[in-house]
Parts: sequence; structure tokens; C-alpha cells
Amino acid sequence: MLKLSLRAIKDRLSRSMFITTPISIFINPCFIARDGIYRNILRNADAISGKVLDIGCGSKPYEQLFRNVESYIGVYVEISGHDHVNSKVDFFMMEKHYLSVMKNLTMSFVLKS
Repeated sequence: MLKLSLRAIKDRLSRSMFITTPISIFINPCFIARDGIYRNILRNADAISGKVLDIGCGSKPYEQLFRNVESYIGVYVEISGHDHVNSKVDFFMMEKHYLSVMKNLTMSFVLKS
């Protein structure tokens, strides 16, 4: 039971790093920038449909905001300087191949945060 509670707390804190919550202002050193990103995505997400490409998606913290899309695809540079334990990446790619792959994709919206 204690393990579940600790996991729930860790998940909540992790989400608070991207999604604005009352606790975010105290634990997130990037609060002002991420709060602006979150609020702008939240304001516009319902108007977006089709396929969304999230470049640098990490844990896909904004995925649940896009309720009207047919797919949400996360891409990340393979060598990024950290492990991807909590990542929800759909595709990893090497940086040198990034642009050549991107120009062959058809997407409705591209998110780069």
C-alpha cells in the first residue's frame, strides 16, 4: 500500500513539471515557461485534428490535451543525454537523419516544446 502511495506521489510530481498545478510553482524551476506552453496548448488543442507529431516528446505530457486527433506520434533524438525510463517515445532517430525523415512525413500539426 505504501509503495502505491509513493508511486502516485512520484507520478503527480512528474506531471507537475509540465502540466500546471498548484504545486508546480514550488517544485518546477521552469514554471513560468512551461505554464505558458501548457496554457497555449490547452487554449488551442481542441481546434487541432488529424495527426500530431510531437518532436522531443519525452513523456508526452501534453498528449491528453489533444482530444480531437486521430494519432499523436512522439519522436525523440536517440542520443539526448539522459535515459528514457519514463519516456513514451514512438520513434527514436539519429540527429543526422532528423530532417530527411521529417520532410517525408504528412502531419496536420507539429508540436515542438
